[in-house]
Amino acid sequence: MDGEALLCTTVPSELKKALDVEPPSSSKAAAFTEAFLKNSIKTPARLDLDTLLAHKAVILGYTRPKKDTTKRKSKKAKGLGARQKRVMKIFQIKAEHQRYELFLPLHQLWRHYILDLCGGLKPSG
Repeated sequence: MDGEALLCTTVPSELKKALDVEPPSSSKAAAFTEAFLKNSIKTPARLDLDTLLAHKAVILGYTRPKKDTTKRKSKKAKGLGARQKRVMKIFQIKAEHQRYELFLPLHQLWRHYILDLCGGLKPSG
């Protein structure tokens, strides 16, 4: 006899009396066998019937990490506003610093720069 046939045969009556055992009914045995096989045989999660029936998208609470705001802001120093300049009196030059003789060296420097830049051109006229 092959193994499957031995598995499905009934227990002999002499053995039942000697062991004092009663075999379970066929429906109980079938239910037990089905439950045992279901628990002992592992199926891949993709093929699991419950997973297939309840295969729904799960939305997680993922949010993109926010960019660092210090990198986005420019680190360039801001200039003074008009009001601040008036309060600090930046463009008010004292009378002693407004003499013509003080600006002559700057004027000569500027003239030499322009002559060098233009290649020594003389004004026509």
